Amino acid sequence: MARAPMTMRAFQDLVDRCGDNPANWPGDERTAAEALLAQSVKARQILADAQRLGDGFAATNTDVKAPSGLADRIFSAALGSDDDADSDLDDKSSAKSRG
Repeated sequence: MARAPMTMRAFQDLVDRCGDNPANWPGDERTAAEALLAQSVKARQILADAQRLGDGFAATNTDVKAPSGLADRIFSAALGSDDDADSDLDDKSSAKSRG
């Protein structure tokens, strides 16, 4: 049984999930995506836009690092295990509501 053609929405989702390199696309979706690319200017534009975005990210400075302990503070705040993190968030919320 032949597979239904890929929709533009499914193609956009594939590019969003798997990136702009067809070699990284799952085989069953890649076949349908490549068929859509062969016939659709819109699909080629979606792929070209994703490639330009990826190139832009690659050209940026990748030496930027998150502050030390940031991930631990985020997890602590999310899990509610750090009273200080919760109070910091409350203080900031209160300050915003006061103007």
